[in-house]
Amino acid sequence: TGFRTPTLMELYLFPSANDQLKNEQVQSVEAGSSFRYSNSGHLRLAFFRNRLTDLIQALPNPTPPPLVQFVNGPKSNQWGAEVQLVQQLLPGLTLQLAYAYLDPDELTAYNPKQQYKFLFNFEKGDFYANVYGKYVKKLFAANQNQLPLPDYKVFNLQAGVKLNKFDLYLRVLNAFDEDYKTRPDLVAPGRQLRAGVSVRL
Repeated sequence: TGFRTPTLMELYLFPSANDQLKNEQVQSVEAGSSFRYSNSGHLRLAFFRNRLTDLIQALPNPTPPPLVQFVNGPKSNQWGAEVQLVQQLLPGLTLQLAYAYLDPDELTAYNPKQQYKFLFNFEKGDFYANVYGKYVKKLFAANQNQLPLPDYKVFNLQAGVKLNKFDLYLRVLNAFDEDYKTRPDLVAPGRQLRAGVSVRL
């Protein structure tokens, strides 16, 4: 069980704020198992059920402005399942596949019903490179299956090198320059090239 109080931003800052927000409350149960079918691979399964009350959501405002406003969502009894396969294909090369199913009940806003994810990861010494992405189905921008958004897929690339406590990396996000939306009023960024440094403490 748990709860979350509204943040200052959600209550008072910017036009989307709503000073009438209530605390979120959640009751959740999860069960899972892991099965190692060989020395180089294993399978994980998980099932969960959530009972949500007054979840804080940023939803399209039916009487704008503003276009989006924070509101408390309806009570919802959600359930879902997740499956993950991890398989070492070759020395240093690993494949991960994952599938997630969610029945969001009334809270369909930005809770996709199905997601497929993959990761190919290669490591040799201090060098690593990977390809990862996802395919999202049945995404809505509002509750009760309102404002459907198109299914979309996105692929990313990354390469890097570890130097002592530093990681130098180069990423290509949305490598195939897909046009897709994660919000009805906002087109997701196209292909992006990013370089950076991270520090391990």
